[in-house]
Amino acid sequence: MEIQATAQPAACGALVQGVNLTRPLSDAQVATIRALWLQHQVLAFPNQPMEIEHIERFASSIGPFGVDPYFDAIPGHPHVAQVRREADEQTPIFAETWHSDWSFLAHPPAATVLYGNVIPPAGGDTCSPTNTRPGTRCRAP
Repeated sequence: MEIQATAQPAACGALVQGVNLTRPLSDAQVATIRALWLQHQVLAFPNQPMEIEHIERFASSIGPFGVDPYFDAIPGHPHVAQVRREADEQTPIFAETWHSDWSFLAHPPAATVLYGNVIPPAGGDTCSPTNTRPGTRCRAP
């Protein structure tokens, strides 16, 4: 199956289908994903039942791992941090307002890979600013 992207109505973003991120990607697939990323700025890959190992492999295929100065890694996976919040929690959490993922570092990673395995029906939106359409923001697809 060919990799296909469906642009979303927001300022940026696309849904990507036709690729199985639980398997190693070919150089051609990585090149296609990178081109789509540059075109759409934010990509979502729906219906990907991934395990941590799959997420790590996919992330390393698009660029080197960065160092997270605020979150501890999960055991056995030095480049994966879990952001978890129970439904009844009321205290504020780190980065619940607008923030930039590691752009303040001397050598920031090229991208951030997020994987949601429990998504609330409302709230928890991830948005991204865009320089191609100033004054707008991209809601994650």
